[in-house]
Amino acid sequence: MIGRIFHGARYRFGRTIELLLQAMEFAIERKEAQLTIEHFASAYAMNEACSVSENVFFAEQYWLIETDLTVEIKSHRASRKRRG
Repeated sequence: MIGRIFHGARYRFGRTIELLLQAMEFAIERKEAQLTIEHFASAYAMNEACSVSENVFFAEQYWLIETDLTVEIKSHRASRKRRG
């Protein structure tokens, strides 16, 4: 489960915390006593607008699902270059 969480959060600490909080919100809204993989899957689907087959919490080989980490890194590098 931890591998799925970090992969889904693009290995970013802040995104990991956000995903955890959103999953907790789903569990609280449903008045469920335990946090499950379905709560994380719902939070991930809400953020990524992905199909079930592309959801890292449902896919059997989740590590093969491309997150947009490379796009995010390139964007971050480009913004650093513009700042000078």
